[in-house]
Amino acid sequence: MNTRPLSRLRVAACAAALVATGLFSGCASSARFSVEARQQAPGEAAAVAYRLRAAPSLESATAPGVSRVRVMDDVRTALSARGMFEAPAGVAAELEIEVELSAGQPYPAELTFSAPVYAGGAPTASGEAAHRSAGGASSSPTKIGEREVTRVVTMYPKRLQLTARRTSAGASAQPLWRVTVDNADEEADLGSYTRLMVAAAMDWVGRTTEEPVEIVLGPRDARVAFLAAGEIRGGSGGMLADRQARAAENRPVDG
Repeated sequence: MNTRPLSRLRVAACAAALVATGLFSGCASSARFSVEARQQAPGEAAAVAYRLRAAPSLESATAPGVSRVRVMDDVRTALSARGMFEAPAGVAAELEIEVELSAGQPYPAELTFSAPVYAGGAPTASGEAAHRSAGGASSSPTKIGEREVTRVVTMYPKRLQLTARRTSAGASAQPLWRVTVDNADEEADLGSYTRLMVAAAMDWVGRTTEEPVEIVLGPRDARVAFLAAGEIRGGSGGMLADRQARAAENRPVDG
């Protein structure tokens, strides 16, 4: 994973909610991700039957809160939204999809944000200046501008990668498609980000990004809710069950 020590980051969203201690208020539930996707065979019909395999990085993951079972289940649900299903026993899979999850080495970075400036003094812990009238009662502060504040923070890199290859081509073959999701922020808990990272990847399966795409996701995002519910597009799992039944009987799979 590529990282640059002391990289300079400008935070626009939620900057006004930063308190004087430098902690974010109201933004902790959302995270920013960079998504890069590559499809090696443009125009080729997407294969729908797959086998899922956990890469060694996921098999050996020991970070608190990281569940290999949950990650794999979320990936299955995400792939179902793309019209794909895990091949039942006895049915040949067209793809092998490898799931990788890793955490990079923490590194320091300069975080620059805009903080409000109020008339009458330095901001309090709430980010507002203390104002009192002659009678001693607090009055509303008057914002007179903004100032740039820089602090050094520890960034924790995280990566999820989905790689698909034709099962007939072998593990060393060129990937048919690959989706890579990267995040680096002050949150060290990899386990709390796995579902968000799968949600960030799901719309880019079998597609190509011309350049990295920035995505901001929170727990209320529809993609995250879709994974959390374990839903299957088109209803309560009927589509997936129908595809699996047809595949098991070697009948054509619709759509």
